[in-house]
Amino acid sequence: MLAIVQAQTLVKPLTMGMTLFQTFFDNFTTNFFNPLLMTLPERLSIDLVPNGHFDKLEFLTFDFNLTNLNFISSSLNPAAPLIQLGTNEARLQINELSLELEFDYRYITDPPIFADIGTAYLGVEGMTVDFMFNSTYNGNFSINLWDMRLDFLPGQPHPLFDGISDFSVLVTNVMTTVFAVVRNRLSTLINSQLINGKFAKIVNGILHLFPQTIPLGAIDLVGFLAGNPVSTPHYLYLPMSTIVTSEDHPYTGTCNVQLPEVMIPLADYQMQLDVTDCFVNDLFEQLYYLGALQVTLEGSNLTTTDTVSKLISS
Repeated sequence: MLAIVQAQTLVKPLTMGMTLFQTFFDNFTTNFFNPLLMTLPERLSIDLVPNGHFDKLEFLTFDFNLTNLNFISSSLNPAAPLIQLGTNEARLQINELSLELEFDYRYITDPPIFADIGTAYLGVEGMTVDFMFNSTYNGNFSINLWDMRLDFLPGQPHPLFDGISDFSVLVTNVMTTVFAVVRNRLSTLINSQLINGKFAKIVNGILHLFPQTIPLGAIDLVGFLAGNPVSTPHYLYLPMSTIVTSEDHPYTGTCNVQLPEVMIPLADYQMQLDVTDCFVNDLFEQLYYLGALQVTLEGSNLTTTDTVSKLISS
C-alpha cells in the first residue's frame, strides 16, 4: 500500500526523505522510554549543591549542602503511547506518572539560629501531561502547541523534610503550601491554554540550541529540514536537506529529484529512508578529496581519479 506525500514548497535542496511510522513511536515508548523511566532509581545519583553559601543578608549567613539525590521509585501507565500521530498533528501524552526522590541536606546559620541535618523526600503521584503539537519549517524550525493539559492527584506533589531538628516540621509545612500554590497556578495557566505560545517559544528556543552542523574531522555533516514535515495517522515524513561539505571543498551542487512514495508497510516496519544520488555523489566526492578512497580495479588501466569519477557519476 502506497501513500503519496503531498507536494510542498521546499526551502532547501531535497537530498533525503525520512519516514517514521507509528510503529516506530510505539516501540520507542515500549522498549526505550518506559524501561528508562522504570530504571531511574538505578541510574541517577547527583550531588546538587555540595557546598552552598548565602551571605546576602547583613545579619545572617547561611551554609548548606544538598547531596545524594536519588530516585526511590518511578512508574507510569505503560498502556498509553507516548506519541500518537494524526493528520498534520501529533499528540504527546504521559499518563499517571509517579516519581519519588530523596536527597540529604544540611544547613546552619551564623549566628547559629537555625540548623538541621537529615533527608528530604519529594514525591508526585498520578501526574498527567498531555498536549497536541505540529511543526513547520520555512527556513527556521518551529513547534506549535495547543490543547495542553496538566493534572495532578489531590495533595500532589508532597514534600517531607525528615531532620533531627523540630524546625524540619515547619519547613515541610511551608514547602507543602508553596508546592500547592505553584501546582494550582501552573495547572490553571496550562489547562486554560493561556501560555501555549510562551511555552512553545521556550521549547523552540531550546531546539534552536542544537547545532545543524556536525564536525566529522576534516568534513562537516550539515543537516536540516528541506520543508514542512507531513504527518498522517500512519507515519511522519521528514523532507531533509543533508549534505557533506568541507571548508576546502564546499558544497555547490543542486539537487532536483523526486523521492518515491512512502510505502505504508503491512509488516511491523518502523522506518523508511530514501537517499538521493545527490547525497551519495557528494559523499564520494568529499571522501575523494580527503584521499580516503583508494580504489583500484584488477586488470584495468583506470587511475584512481578515473575510477572515482565513474563512481560519482554512476
